[in-house]
Amino acid sequence: MTRVDGLHVVGYLDLNAALGKVDRVISSSLLMLFLLMTVSGYMFTKGFIDRYWGFLAHLQLAIPTMLVFTIHFSIRLRFMLLRWKMKEGLLLNLVPVLVGIALFLPVLYLAFFFISS
Repeated sequence: MTRVDGLHVVGYLDLNAALGKVDRVISSSLLMLFLLMTVSGYMFTKGFIDRYWGFLAHLQLAIPTMLVFTIHFSIRLRFMLLRWKMKEGLLLNLVPVLVGIALFLPVLYLAFFFISS
């Protein structure tokens, strides 16, 4: 199924297939980040190697993990909307982006403006 958008032909199947491949890579990296967060949290609480390095790794991995999770969720949300028979168009493309931004903005706020001194 294709449509002409200005001078470009946009193939929806190609876009969805590309998003599916990108999501597979993102979900694999998300799994690795969650495993690293788990190990660093265990290091932080149990101290089996060094609590300082566990704490530092846990803090440094928080923002990238939330960013990758937000991207993964936004792509999956687009596929959920397609499965719920939402028509292709601006709304289908805009809703996942807006939801992703709305989910990630509080994380950025907490990371940059809610720093205890």
